Amino acid sequence: MNEPGDFSWLLASSIHEMKNSLALVRQELEACLPGLQAQAPESAAMLSYETARLSHAMVQLLGLYKLDHAYSLQLEEIYLPEFFQGLQAEHAALMQQRGLDLQLECADDLLWFFDERLVASALNTLINNAIRYTCDRIRIRAAVEEDCLLLEVADNGEGYPENLLALGNAPEAPVQSGMGSTGLGLFFAGRVAALHENQGRRGQTRLFNGGPLGGGVFQLLLP
Repeated sequence: MNEPGDFSWLLASSIHEMKNSLALVRQELEACLPGLQAQAPESAAMLSYETARLSHAMVQLLGLYKLDHAYSLQLEEIYLPEFFQGLQAEHAALMQQRGLDLQLECADDLLWFFDERLVASALNTLINNAIRYTCDRIRIRAAVEEDCLLLEVADNGEGYPENLLALGNAPEAPVQSGMGSTGLGLFFAGRVAALHENQGRRGQTRLFNGGPLGGGVFQLLLP
């Protein structure tokens, strides 16, 4: 276990403090958004997107720290319609500002065991990414396929670039620089998926273009 003074512990503690400060900034921003949106809608949307992106990145960095320091999965039976409502609420304000349509597809009785906090963190970043690159529609879907829970985020944008497609389908590859994106969200999602194991099967991620809306598609499969 890391002790105070260890660099990784100091780094994680600093990120935690910054995350808390950013949460306060987001609260104040939300209170000011109606007026700002009336005067400068593009600036309001940009501030909402960037603060959400930073918040999700910090949550994932802290999550990776925990995963590397004997984190134990908190497996619970999750009711997927309620889980999706939480995801929708996280992004509702930004999607409304951008005039985006969010479609939710999930059976009313779908239940599955997984670590809710880790999976929500992984999906939040991919949804936030879709908000940035979609034209006007995003679909979040849950279904049982291949004896796994399939969680899918699809949009009708131009799709993922080739470098991210390669990273998304090799999720345990190291985060890279000089690519236009670090791929942190995909790396984190891959780690989260791989931690979920059942009867010798491990979770996985998939990334491709096309799909139901013609843009980028991210899939998280949990056994």
